[in-house]
Amino acid sequence: MKPKQTPSQSRTSDLWRRFGGLFGAEAVTRKFGAVPPPEWVGVMGQLTDYQLERGMRRLLHSGKAHVPALPEFRRLCVMLADDDLDPPDLPLLSAPAYPGDGWEIASNRHLLSHIAHQAKKRVYYAGERLTAPLVAYKKAWAQDMREGGESPSVAEQKRTWTECMARADAAIDGLREQAKAA
Repeated sequence: MKPKQTPSQSRTSDLWRRFGGLFGAEAVTRKFGAVPPPEWVGVMGQLTDYQLERGMRRLLHSGKAHVPALPEFRRLCVMLADDDLDPPDLPLLSAPAYPGDGWEIASNRHLLSHIAHQAKKRVYYAGERLTAPLVAYKKAWAQDMREGGESPSVAEQKRTWTECMARADAAIDGLREQAKAA
């Protein structure tokens, strides 16, 4: 009686058969053996069905004439690239209606970028009181851009944004000093 295979062993055995179909069973056996090595079983058990299919599709389209090594095949399975023409079906979530305009959206993106770039120098995550100046100056920047008539030049937008964030950071520093003094 044959021992029952684990799901990981089963999917790796299936992969071995598919490799045999692509490269010849003798080539697979010569390189790795007739039975998948435990390293292959372990790694294949960590991959999703979609990743395995992506790896096989990439292997087929690569034109390789040899059985890939484990790291090479795993990379084909997990590497993100533009060749994912048929990504897995994901639930489609509709975005809520956004009441803001383009300047509001731009100010949100600029603020996220500002916080990310300042993360090593400054801490903004100390509560609503300290983030309020950032939000206020972000909104002020959007309003300035909106009221500027014709669309301001990129250089003007950047200069104005830098000034607004400098004022916001100064306001935050003032709030921190007040908190230390209290």
